[in-house]
Amino acid sequence: MDSILNVIENLNGKNTIDLIIAIILIAVLDILSPVFAYIILKLFNFKKSKKEIKNNTFFMPIKVFFKISGIYWAILFLKPDFNFSDEFIELVTKIYKIVVTITIANSLANSITRKSGFIRLIKEKSDKEINDNATKILVRVIKVLIYIVAIFIVFAEIGYDLSGLVTGLGLGSVVVTLAAQDTIKNLLGGIMIFMDRPFMVGEYIKFGTYQGTVEDMTLRSTRIRTSDNSIVQIPNSLISSDSVTNLSKIQRRYYNLRLHLPLDTKLEKIDRLKEKIYNLLLQNKNVAQDTINIHFTEIETNGITITVATYLDVSDYMQFLDIKEDINKNILKILEEENIQLEYDTKIVQVKS
Repeated sequence: MDSILNVIENLNGKNTIDLIIAIILIAVLDILSPVFAYIILKLFNFKKSKKEIKNNTFFMPIKVFFKISGIYWAILFLKPDFNFSDEFIELVTKIYKIVVTITIANSLANSITRKSGFIRLIKEKSDKEINDNATKILVRVIKVLIYIVAIFIVFAEIGYDLSGLVTGLGLGSVVVTLAAQDTIKNLLGGIMIFMDRPFMVGEYIKFGTYQGTVEDMTLRSTRIRTSDNSIVQIPNSLISSDSVTNLSKIQRRYYNLRLHLPLDTKLEKIDRLKEKIYNLLLQNKNVAQDTINIHFTEIETNGITITVATYLDVSDYMQFLDIKEDINKNILKILEEENIQLEYDTKIVQVKS
């Protein structure tokens, strides 16, 4: 306020001219700021059209930079004539740097999108495939980091002792951890899921008692749609600390069947049964022929066991069930042809009268 009063009190012929020059400087930079922003962006994006450059995320921040720079430079220009105090100039400089820092941070954060060149470069350099959902998480993490850096710069510019801030954070970490430990765990879990990429959106996973298709992933939680069409929201801290089965990554599904036959079944029938089941599987195009195993595995007091095991060249679970059903039906037909009845566990309970 005192500096503004000094401007009014010290007005004279020369000062008035300088004041007019300062106002003109502010007006010129304000009017020409779009032109300067266009020229600067054109130098870096010379193949872009005028419309594309104006829609660039850096176009508006550059305009703002020249507008506030005009005010700042005008004040510095007027300092000698109007005897602005060092404290006032220092305050204006701090405000100028803080506004520039926030403007740059905001423009950088807005420029980070899933289609930006920086993200495309990360995808190209990565040794693993990064899908759209993982890209979305990556974009969020980068934006958070940009704002964190900007906040620290602003604190430093204000004059706040960053070492004291870090110490204060250390002293207050217990309170923060107790109040938001679940949130922090989930954020860290989300970052770990992004880095490890055990599954992606659209894939079918099994976690604990839950099983379903991943619909969305955020830094806090993962949402899956179960087989009964309900939505389950699972905190990332749980997923990152436990085992997850990605059923969509299955290239082959395991078929296993145990046939319990009567103990008095003749060996000729057993061999014939094994041969017919083997031929049945051999003719099925979905069966991995090099994995067919049919063995007489067990002899027990109540019967014998034939084990049929093979892999099916399918990954979809519903398709696997359809093929499994078809194989089971055909095996029952073979048992009927051979007049073999399956044996079931039976128990005799004697009741004393």
